[in-house]
Amino acid sequence: MRRWQEWRPYAKWLFVREDQRREITKGGIVLPQSETGAERVDEGTGVILKLGPEVAKTTGVALEPGQRICFRGFLADVFHEFEQEGGGRVFMIRAEDVMAVIDKDVTMGAYS
Repeated sequence: MRRWQEWRPYAKWLFVREDQRREITKGGIVLPQSETGAERVDEGTGVILKLGPEVAKTTGVALEPGQRICFRGFLADVFHEFEQEGGGRVFMIRAEDVMAVIDKDVTMGAYS
């Protein structure tokens, strides 16, 4: 499996470690999987590990490693998956797919 530490993101790309997605809520509701075929849409949260040099120019926001973000993207063309780290996937997304910066202690929907 590829090691993300050996790669350096170019331009407007980010390396993100995805937060684990819950399968069942505290109230017992089973959450559906986000797959809808080849072009599945994924919304999630994760922590920025590395970012390319043009990210601030692309987003207009000073993103930095360690920040927790909410992202959205069509995973068929947006990311390349790397080794598992700490229970979550590590992958690349484009800076424009970042929807928000969120506090580390905030629980967002199906993510912890």
